[in-house]
Amino acid sequence: MISTTQVRRAVDSDAPKIAELLGELGYSVHPRFILERLQFAADRADDAVLVAEAAEDVIGVASVHVFPVFYADVWIGRITSLVVGAHHRRKGIGKMLLSAAESFCLQRRCSQIEVTSGGTHEPAPEFYANNGYERLDQHLVKSRP
Repeated sequence: MISTTQVRRAVDSDAPKIAELLGELGYSVHPRFILERLQFAADRADDAVLVAEAAEDVIGVASVHVFPVFYADVWIGRITSLVVGAHHRRKGIGKMLLSAAESFCLQRRCSQIEVTSGGTHEPAPEFYANNGYERLDQHLVKSRP
């Protein structure tokens, strides 16, 4: 399967499949919302939505964003989603998407790449650790009231 899989930029027609993939992780998003996000990312050089495609079917997705920090000449890449369809997991597709997201960041001079993995996605932290990511500092969040 991996030899016939390619990673490419997502296009508008991928929105329904991306919404379905995100649904596998418990994110209930409508394809219209994904379409809006795809169009937003398409207009920004420092954002990308990448899909893994095999036999003309989208089987995985990753989103990545690049931004400068304020206090130094440093750019950070942040992977905000990465999901592979349940029937295609553990076949190297996630690693392909991760590598493509990392390449996107490195081409934009990022010196660090971050990923946040929700506590309910149990295999994800191990996947990232096996690909060179390490826990660093604390991630603190305050939700809007």
